[in-house]
Amino acid sequence: MEIEQFEELVAQVVNDLPDFFQERLDNVDVVVEEFPDRHTMRLRRPIEMQCRTDEELRAMIRRVVLHEIAHHFGISDNRLRDIGAY
Repeated sequence: MEIEQFEELVAQVVNDLPDFFQERLDNVDVVVEEFPDRHTMRLRRPIEMQCRTDEELRAMIRRVVLHEIAHHFGISDNRLRDIGAY
């Protein structure tokens, strides 16, 4: 997938958030990197390598974006596991 298409899918996830969250993300830049840095690479493979279909890719992008936004709001990985969102 072209980087522009990937960025558009990320933007759609953010734009679909309720206003409550969007207002609190007003000063936050969401950055899409073409390839993860070394630290991130040790934690998980690039998103596109984990998905076989466009549908899986869209779902994974949504999951990762929401996961990272949760961290922005102070929700830990442990709490995400507790609520079944990990």
